[in-house]
Amino acid sequence: MKEETRKLPEYKILPFFLFEGKEKLVQTDNGIVVIKDPKLGELIKKWDTTHKRYLYTDELEKIFSTRTSELIEFLLSNRLLQKNSKKTLKIDKIIIFSDNEQIENQISEYLKSEFPVFPIQIIHTIEQIESLNQNDLLLVSLTKYSFEIAEIIRRKTMKFNNLLLFGHVYAGNYYIDNFYKKEWFLPCHKCIMGNLQAQLRMNNFGEETYQSVLDQIYKTDENIIISKNLYAHQKSLIALALFEKVEHFIGNGDFSDINPEKISMVTMIDLNENKLSEDFSIHWELCDCYERK
Repeated sequence: MKEETRKLPEYKILPFFLFEGKEKLVQTDNGIVVIKDPKLGELIKKWDTTHKRYLYTDELEKIFSTRTSELIEFLLSNRLLQKNSKKTLKIDKIIIFSDNEQIENQISEYLKSEFPVFPIQIIHTIEQIESLNQNDLLLVSLTKYSFEIAEIIRRKTMKFNNLLLFGHVYAGNYYIDNFYKKEWFLPCHKCIMGNLQAQLRMNNFGEETYQSVLDQIYKTDENIIISKNLYAHQKSLIALALFEKVEHFIGNGDFSDINPEKISMVTMIDLNENKLSEDFSIHWELCDCYERK
């Protein structure tokens, strides 16, 4: 028997910063608001600690009962919440930009076999990304990671509002970002890297970390390339992980199963253990990609 799936969440929780002192203060892109209701304060704190991204009305009704409608208006007006509409999408073409022939060929063959309806274009230089259509899917895989190239790709994607799936080597692992499209206001690649680097800098023993060493190198060489020698089976694992992420996203071809939480996931491939893990992407406090300009 087919498992029943729940309807799309009614609301998206927008990025915010929580300050706790004598009063709970919440800062959003709309300004700062004082949270006087103790129940609401505890709920927002829970959202913050669990990185909750989406919300159903009945979750609020269980806590606030008849006050739910009033509370929703308050959260919407202060831009803590945003009504969540079903994402509509069309893909005209899949563009693969990879610096590794085996990964490129395997992804291409997987996609051609599973989705023959989508034209596949292979490119090898950043200069070939001269213009993109908003219905293009740009699939990037870098085994030689460059901050400069990554930023060029991010900016082009924001300019053309195309769909992006970005995978790359970093710190001995391989990371696959969440799906990104500017109009969706999900975390961008700069957010993913900012949070990852902050995490890698942490060390409870006061020793130098991978990221702290890299920071020092970056001060003298901004064009540093981060790479890792990969075995054939590791390349195959990367190609399969990228393909499966696209496969789950496209579904049966009509994108009817796009799940807002699933497309917000970041994947890490442990290249030593050949294991995959996932976590929710979150906006980086020093990136403004979520702001509506």
